[in-house]
Amino acid sequence: MLETLFSRGDHIDIINGKLVITPASKQPVPKKWLAENSTRMLSEIAALLDINVYIYDGYSTGYYGKHKSPGLTLQLINISTGEDCYLTFNVELKRSRTTNNGIKGSCLPKGQFRISKKYKFYQFWLSTGLSLPPRLSSFHDYMGNLKQCFFIPTFDHGAKVKDKIIPLVNLSHSEVLARFSQLNPYNSQTSTIQQPYNKHTSMPNNDLIEAPINKGLPNNQSACSNNYELSKQGSAVISNPLLVNTTHKTPHEQTTDEWLNDWEQA
Repeated sequence: MLETLFSRGDHIDIINGKLVITPASKQPVPKKWLAENSTRMLSEIAALLDINVYIYDGYSTGYYGKHKSPGLTLQLINISTGEDCYLTFNVELKRSRTTNNGIKGSCLPKGQFRISKKYKFYQFWLSTGLSLPPRLSSFHDYMGNLKQCFFIPTFDHGAKVKDKIIPLVNLSHSEVLARFSQLNPYNSQTSTIQQPYNKHTSMPNNDLIEAPINKGLPNNQSACSNNYELSKQGSAVISNPLLVNTTHKTPHEQTTDEWLNDWEQA
């Protein structure tokens, strides 16, 4: 994927833990395509730069420790190796007041939790740059948004994350491209400038295979031959349309050409 996008002249940045692709065509990247392919792209970049990148995998709530303190546990997973890690936050798991849904002090439904702006989880969410829920009691409905972020955690011991505020991946296009070019020094197609698709039409005429001349052609065969050569070069630009993926496949099942075509079709 990286080689193909670089050869097209597209820019690839990771800004505050989020993948940002700027196509050379100036056309916006479809959100659905980006959501489906971001993890795959980051996996290639992580392997290229030899860094461990983690993505949100899920959460759970419960009562932890000797004192059975109410808490929230986030699970993260390494996008390259599949190894997981976790970190916990203090939260409230009981109702703060009586409502139609229950009396004060009763347990919240499974998966729901409460916090205030003083809680560390609130600071963690702000650090991701994600929009806050309309109500602090509705975080459980927005936890899936964390899948947009790519983290680089450090560890206390074992799989436990050391810091509650986890650093986000930040890489510029030039950093990624420089590393890619270093490992692929002979890849002349890779540049920051979009390569034309009809590059092969710039070859001189004497490098092309001479066209066969039928006996029924006019006597001025040299003129006809030159016209044929020019016609063959001109048609090269339009004679290779992109293949359309007629069967639905997930991004992981698609070839590079297929998922690029999905992008352009969108």
